[in-house]
Amino acid sequence: MKNINRNDIYLFFLIIALALGNIGGALSFSRILGILLFPLIVVKLQSKAYAYTYSVLFFFFFWYAYNLLSLFWTSDIVQAKKELFYYIIHFVLFIEIMVFSKKASKPLSTISMAFMIAFLITSVVGLWELITDNHLHLSKFQEDTTVNNGSGMLFHHRFASVTFGNYNSYVTFICFCMPFIVYRLFVVGKGFVSKLFPMIAILLSILFLLFNASRGGILSMLVMISIFVYYSLFSKNKRNRQVICVLVLLVMVGSFCFTDIIFESLLYRLSGTNLVEDNSRINIWHDALRVFYDSYGIGSGVGSLSRSMGEVATQTFIATHNMLLELLVQYGCVIFFIVILFLYKLLKRAFVIRDKSRKFLLLLALFPLPIYLIIDSSYLLSPSLYIFVSSLYVFANYECIRYSH
Repeated sequence: MKNINRNDIYLFFLIIALALGNIGGALSFSRILGILLFPLIVVKLQSKAYAYTYSVLFFFFFWYAYNLLSLFWTSDIVQAKKELFYYIIHFVLFIEIMVFSKKASKPLSTISMAFMIAFLITSVVGLWELITDNHLHLSKFQEDTTVNNGSGMLFHHRFASVTFGNYNSYVTFICFCMPFIVYRLFVVGKGFVSKLFPMIAILLSILFLLFNASRGGILSMLVMISIFVYYSLFSKNKRNRQVICVLVLLVMVGSFCFTDIIFESLLYRLSGTNLVEDNSRINIWHDALRVFYDSYGIGSGVGSLSRSMGEVATQTFIATHNMLLELLVQYGCVIFFIVILFLYKLLKRAFVIRDKSRKFLLLLALFPLPIYLIIDSSYLLSPSLYIFVSSLYVFANYECIRYSH
């Protein structure tokens, strides 16, 4: 990338660090980088040029104050203290993306490229996992790969969890990256080389989604494909139509080559065990709503989710597998509705902005959002969620961020 400055570099590495996933545990690379860059934004926020961040800052202060207040009724004070540490860093990461985007030379290009490269870095490990059937020590499913389909036939289910420990977490990360990769393919890239890497990234993401056989991930992918096919068919750019044709052809050829493996992966997800898992997830949501009801609408408190769910659980799983429900159960109606309002304003903004390229990306990201927010077991303690949403905010409010004084 030419003509970049240090703000572009900060943005780039904040996003690239997501590729390292859970390496480092509580002190993951994303969190460490957020802490190191914090003094820079403290200085910048003293200027009125960054007043566009004040409403988000006010909400984060309110949310954190609510977290502190909930220490009086949370059922797990030890976990609460840990999560308070995570939240303050994640809020900082959100603001850092907003702040560095103002003075960055090419913030939209930097953000989209960083997401694409972050995914490509993880894809190297993912391909190694699929080819060798070995996994990093972070993986929670080292041995749980041989499945009985219910009729006595055994088959081997290969998957890629990369640095995230759980293949559902990796699928969620792929869903976060996909809109930015597609944006680079159809908007940023002009030459063959600039389009080559996004095309490779899209094909690899489809490959991982099919191997991991995540129904939420596959459905999200289908929604995104529908949007960018529609965009390309009605685009005046003939090259975009050609790219769509090439991608469809490559996907068809790849699906033919890997028919048996993909069929086995999908059969794994449709096996009796996983159908029971689906019923369990519905029961989990029922248990979560019961915890919310018992809290009289104020939430069970920071750090309390596992213990509170465990007290009423009818299942062995005690994670909500639903980001919005996770938010509602722990923090009650007020925080929940503010977050819903924020997401609604992002979607509303997507329809009114005149820049078709940014509109395209926001629709790609926000339309399937309800789907890929029920894939992973937990979201609120993941740095990638905050960086992803903050990046969408930058795309939605680009003029306000760049030209506010």
